[in-house]
Amino acid sequence: MKSILLYISLILFSVPAFSQCVESIDIKSPYYIMERPTATFVDEVDEISNNEIKFLQVEESYLLLMDEYKNQVKLYNWEFLSDVSSDQNEDIISAFKITNSKTFTTAKVIYRKEGSCYAATVELYNKKGTLILKFHSDKLRKSYE
Repeated sequence: MKSILLYISLILFSVPAFSQCVESIDIKSPYYIMERPTATFVDEVDEISNNEIKFLQVEESYLLLMDEYKNQVKLYNWEFLSDVSSDQNEDIISAFKITNSKTFTTAKVIYRKEGSCYAATVELYNKKGTLILKFHSDKLRKSYE
């Protein structure tokens, strides 16, 4: 009897972990978590350092950068600008205007379907249109694990 209860509880607790990935994207009203994204600094950024960003939370009106304890490092307010349905790889691309940064003026988010879940890359650009910072995550999450 104990083994049956153990087996059932393992199934119940393991299934939600697999279903936590983002399976559909609303590009105008996104909400997801990027856990331990790969950060690529193309140029130095005074606002943030390379090692402190461990989580990104993306919502309709902001991009929140957090440390390993999920404390806010930087909050960027943004407004949806446009979307490009897809490119050769059938990626979904959307653009945002960043309204509260001295360094960044626009952001581009590139979504790619990988299996049943989405991966994403968030690219931040300066006023000259030069890519300065890029974050990538292979699996977007609906919530923190």
